[in-house]
Amino acid sequence: FYYMKGIVMTKIRLVVDYVVKPGHSQDVIDLFKTVFIPKSRSEQGCEFYQLWQNKDDAHKLSVVEIWTTMADLEQHIAQPWFKQYAPQVQALLSEERINIMHSVEEDSA
Repeated sequence: FYYMKGIVMTKIRLVVDYVVKPGHSQDVIDLFKTVFIPKSRSEQGCEFYQLWQNKDDAHKLSVVEIWTTMADLEQHIAQPWFKQYAPQVQALLSEERINIMHSVEEDSA
């Protein structure tokens, strides 16, 4: 928890699930390795950023992210590089699901 003037704020956690079009998994992985991962990890408020691949289906990928505040996440998606490369990833996807998560442990404390 973060306490600021009596307001309780939790970190922002995202799990973004992708289903990649056939034949394009490595293209998406390469974009993440060369652009999204290094750039995201260097941004203010990025506490965790990893790309995961389903061990049984190479076309299923997930990005797990933790941001200190919602403002940090909003700043992340407003970056010029993000606006440039996100459409390239989206063009290679057949499905995308964005899950904004919270910790039940923190919320029940």
